[in-house]
Amino acid sequence: MIDRRLSAGSWLCIPFALYAILAPFLLLLPSHAFDKSWPDHARFHLLWASGKLFAIGTNQYLLVRYGLRSGKPWVWYALASNLIFGGMTIVPASRIAHGPIPPFQSHDRSTKLAVFVFLSGIVGLALSFPALKSARR
Repeated sequence: MIDRRLSAGSWLCIPFALYAILAPFLLLLPSHAFDKSWPDHARFHLLWASGKLFAIGTNQYLLVRYGLRSGKPWVWYALASNLIFGGMTIVPASRIAHGPIPPFQSHDRSTKLAVFVFLSGIVGLALSFPALKSARR
């Protein structure tokens, strides 16, 4: 039987995975990668970053769906690593440090959504950690 904390934690980690899978196609590529006013080198890096974000999101979804619900402790550490070092921390951190993006002059919806899914992942991991510790005993 799946522990309720593991189940709730895994559901709260899924929004991060979905955001990371969909954001490249809905936000990054249409608005920046095909904008001819951007230099070729910048567009190349955006395309590379979009692929990386898509791969991390796919990895995150598979880990949540098949690993975390099984109660495997190593999956928790892999998910935390994806969340912290996978690029999602830069969005909230840069907005907090530097304020809104100049063209928008406010915290745009995509930034608010990124912060929401980041926090959702943090809460999901926090919920599932005690359940993993009790499953090890």
